[in-house]
Amino acid sequence: PWTRTLRPSDSPAPAAEPRRTTMLRGSVLRRLAPRRGLATDVAAARRAARDKARKRLAAAEQGSGGSATWAYLAGATGVIGGFSAFVAADTDVTGGAIAPLSDLRTWLRVNVMTAAKPLLEPTREELLPKWPMPGVPPGMPPPPTLVIDLEGTLARPDWSRKHGWRYAKRPGFDAFLKEMSKYYEIVLFSSQQMYTVVPFLEKEMAKGQISHVLFRTEMKWRRGHLVKPIEYINRPKNRIVCLDAHPTMLEENPEHALFIPPFDEEGGADDSLVRLIPFFVALVTEDVRDYPRLLAQLGTHDALEAADIYRSRVVGHVQAVEDRKRRGLGGLIYRAPLTPDLAAGEGDSPFSAKALAAADAAKVGAAAGGDPGVGGDVAGLAPMPAGK
Repeated sequence: PWTRTLRPSDSPAPAAEPRRTTMLRGSVLRRLAPRRGLATDVAAARRAARDKARKRLAAAEQGSGGSATWAYLAGATGVIGGFSAFVAADTDVTGGAIAPLSDLRTWLRVNVMTAAKPLLEPTREELLPKWPMPGVPPGMPPPPTLVIDLEGTLARPDWSRKHGWRYAKRPGFDAFLKEMSKYYEIVLFSSQQMYTVVPFLEKEMAKGQISHVLFRTEMKWRRGHLVKPIEYINRPKNRIVCLDAHPTMLEENPEHALFIPPFDEEGGADDSLVRLIPFFVALVTEDVRDYPRLLAQLGTHDALEAADIYRSRVVGHVQAVEDRKRRGLGGLIYRAPLTPDLAAGEGDSPFSAKALAAADAAKVGAAAGGDPGVGGDVAGLAPMPAGK
């Protein structure tokens, strides 16, 4: 009696579930209808913007709008360039007729040049210590100044990830500096920063051959490249000579320059520095007072050519002395061949300029009635290269 028999009329209606699904789907669609309309509006706006951009591009390609743009850019560039030239000019082209423009030009020149001076000019106006330096007796005149370029002239820099910056010495590097330090105040000029060069120069500075070292911060920046400011070297200008492998670095002071081919470690044997030693020694021993004037008389700023001209003149001078000794009765006594010994004697410096005293020795020998021995006095002069 407690059991209830399930009748067919008590089972759930089969049509109720599909009706609830349809009602839920309709409510969701009604809620999303505003959003679908917004998305449709945004897409339409984007399509309109793209169409407008395509039309502008097509018009520019056809020339209807491109010429105006180029004209505007050209005009703006011309105005900016003209005003920059007006400010950079040494004189006011308006002559002060337009007072506001002249005042603006003066203000820009003062402020811009003040801000750019550390980048364009040396860090100080006198690059060397004042003479006399500590330890030098008062009243002693300064020796001649030899300004030598480091990179390309005395050495070749090379950088690697393993070793960093290293320098390969040019053949004759040590002999050249050792001999020049006896006659000149040597100023080594490097186009690199101090931290790059100092590790290489520590041993060289310890030898006491290099008097001063100048770096990139003591150089000027002109027309897109570095320039050595020789006018900032506070020594007598007529006694300054420069040895460099880069003509552009001495373009503002070419009268002091002697140029040497750049050092190429792979170029084979290089004896350029050794060939220059007698010439630089002779500049001091002959007591040349004006180096720029001498270079002008030689007619060349090529260092090796100037050295060869000097050697030819010395050899010609020695031969003239030999010819004078053979005149008259002296020729019967002095029968030595007319080929003076040009090799270095034992104990003599191979770079000395003993031949410069040949004329004085001949005069002294003639006055004393004896043999001056000219052949031995020219022992320090190296022979001239073949073909010169």
